[in-house]
Amino acid sequence: GLEIAFEGTGVTAELRGNPVDNPDAVAYMGVLLDGTLAPEDMTVFPVDTADYTWYTLAQGLPQGRHTLRLVKRTELLQSSVELRSLRIADGDLLPPPLPVSERRMEFIGDSITCGFGNLAVPDAPFRTREEDGWQSYAAMTARDLRAEFSVVSISGFSVYKSPYGDRLPDCYDWAGKCGGEPLLWDFAVFCPQVVVV
Repeated sequence: GLEIAFEGTGVTAELRGNPVDNPDAVAYMGVLLDGTLAPEDMTVFPVDTADYTWYTLAQGLPQGRHTLRLVKRTELLQSSVELRSLRIADGDLLPPPLPVSERRMEFIGDSITCGFGNLAVPDAPFRTREEDGWQSYAAMTARDLRAEFSVVSISGFSVYKSPYGDRLPDCYDWAGKCGGEPLLWDFAVFCPQVVVV
C-alpha cells in the first residue's frame, strides 16, 4: 500500500487489476483516512477492470489537510493491482506524512500471514473478497506494537520446500509484478528491526 498527505476534499486513483476474468480472484483495496487504522473504519472496494479506470478513494471531505492510506487486502498470488496516477480534488498533494513509529517489522510467511480466508465461513471455497491482509496476525501485531511493517507472504509458498514447487526465497526480492514482469524491491527503503518468520 501507500500513504499520502494532501490538502483538498477528495482523492481518485487510476488503477487496473489482474486477473478480472474470475470474480473469486479480484483484487480488493481498502482506504483509511486521517490516521485511523481500525479495520471497521476501512472503505473496501474491488479493482475489477483490466484497463486503467478512475476509482474514488475519498470524496466530500472538509477542505483542509488529510492523510490517506491505501492498502491492498488480497495477496499477489491471486490478484495484482497497478496504480498509474492520483488526482486530488480541490487541492494538492503534500509532502509524505511522517511514519507512525520508528519501529519497523517484517513478516515472512504463507497463507495465514496473507489473511487467506480469514473472513470466510469454515470450509468455504476461496474468494479474495474473504481475504483481508489488514486483519491478519501480521498487521494486527504491527498495529498493537505501533510499528510500520512489511509483509512477504504467498499462500502455499514455503521457505524450504513446497508441494506447489514455489518457495519464498525464489521471489523474496520482488516488490510485485507489472505487466507480468517482476519488479525488484529496494531494500534500502524499509530496513526492519525485527523479522518474524
